[in-house]
Amino acid sequence: MKTKQFSFQVIIFSLSISFCAIAQVYASQVHRDNLLLASGSKNSSLNTQKGSSKKPYEVKSGYMKMESNMGLTRQIWFDEYGNKQREEVSLEMAGFKQGAVIITRDGFKYEYAIGSDKGNKRAISENNLLNYNNPTPEDIERYGIKKIGSEKVAGKDCIVYSTEKPTKSKVWIWKGINMKSSSAVSGNSITLEVIEIREEKVDQSKFQIPEGIKFTEM
Repeated sequence: MKTKQFSFQVIIFSLSISFCAIAQVYASQVHRDNLLLASGSKNSSLNTQKGSSKKPYEVKSGYMKMESNMGLTRQIWFDEYGNKQREEVSLEMAGFKQGAVIITRDGFKYEYAIGSDKGNKRAISENNLLNYNNPTPEDIERYGIKKIGSEKVAGKDCIVYSTEKPTKSKVWIWKGINMKSSSAVSGNSITLEVIEIREEKVDQSKFQIPEGIKFTEM
């Protein structure tokens, strides 16, 4: 009985480590996505105006789906060249499932867990933003950026970059869109990759802020 109980505890402990590792990688990729927003802008303040003239992506609108090698799925709808986005993220492992929604519009991100009546609202900062295609010497030093080649992801020709800081990773960029990322966290090699992408019009209801959720500004 003690052996079975110990084995169960080991499984739960392993799952908790895996969840934490995936969460770290997801947060890392979202951070890189945020760095790509309004690429080329280096000295502006918070972008809280509607109809931003900056274009994070070179594609006006569309949909993409990403999957990881450890149970994470991201579905992203975008418009206005990435200034509007809706992301639905889910994580499923060994019968456990979690989900969240992130809506980006008008210079803010609205984040909430599925089934919750509370969420967070964050301003998108355009200070120290990174443009992979034209990094400044400060960016190269800060992140250890190197252009290491090119490769197709989901049929798109991507430029591949490596970064050394804050963690060693590789990213595949197509028209400003992060198509794939690979990182090592807590001894786990985790990859997030676009498996489907379409250039298409998106119903504007996707970007509506839901009623009934109280957002706390962070």
